[in-house]
Amino acid sequence: MDAVADAVAARRMPVVEKFVSVNGEGPRAGRLAAFVRFAGCNLRCSYCDTMWANEPGCPAEWLAVDDVAAWVASTPAACVTLTGGEPALQPLLPQLVRALMALPPAEDGAGGKAPRAVEIETNGAVDLAELAAVRRELREGADSPEAARDRARGASPGAALGPQAPAQGAHRGSQAAVSQGALCGSPSLAALSSTLHFTMDWKLPGSGMGDRMLEGNLALLGPNDTVKFVAGSEEDLREMARIVRAHGLCERCAVYASPVFGRIEPARIAAFLQEERLARVTLQLQLHKIIWPNVERGV
Repeated sequence: MDAVADAVAARRMPVVEKFVSVNGEGPRAGRLAAFVRFAGCNLRCSYCDTMWANEPGCPAEWLAVDDVAAWVASTPAACVTLTGGEPALQPLLPQLVRALMALPPAEDGAGGKAPRAVEIETNGAVDLAELAAVRRELREGADSPEAARDRARGASPGAALGPQAPAQGAHRGSQAAVSQGALCGSPSLAALSSTLHFTMDWKLPGSGMGDRMLEGNLALLGPNDTVKFVAGSEEDLREMARIVRAHGLCERCAVYASPVFGRIEPARIAAFLQEERLARVTLQLQLHKIIWPNVERGV
């Protein structure tokens, strides 16, 4: 067994950094999030700003699934962002998702509770079928009569499991309902249910990786998920519009468009959305690049 296989057998994952910051993009932009960044990626995009995390031999801390969940529970953030690299390459990601979804709600700093929102940032080139199946399984657990009784008593389903709970049991009575539009700290907290979200960074021609996308992944997305397009040229914008229309993405999930900094002006994307009448595509700038320019780590 090689070192990686040994680590997987020991339920350990290569984490290159973990930190708390504000979400830089997507529907939870501006909210505090606990970020866990994993080593390794199956793509090499031309504009990648975390290439350092993808290089062979990148220094990583091999952490147990339960240790990652315990760290998340210790932070002030209700949102959890699993990123990379490409987190979906991690064999233990389904187990980590179960452990995170079993965490009790976070303290909101104002005397209340905030449900967890677990977001997986993925590049569209790794099959998400297993993770989508985990989400369905967790949703069914949250919809069970047992979970309903927990909510009626004012308890968070699965909260007793705590951050150190074994992942294989985390789905029973879990708080993993996928409620439409749920965000961290949403005022609608009746169920205090955690949610699992996919944010898929669909690659356009300028990335050099457009031919690696798995279109079957788009069918797995729902109203709590997001497709993000990072555009750097007119060709990219045209391809974005084609994909949005061909797959009815605005009917399926949230759709965001962001510029490759230095390659295209945000004003051009805004004009393109108007020209093409893409009324439900959201133009978004990456907050972390505005707040902390030229900083690659810990933001």
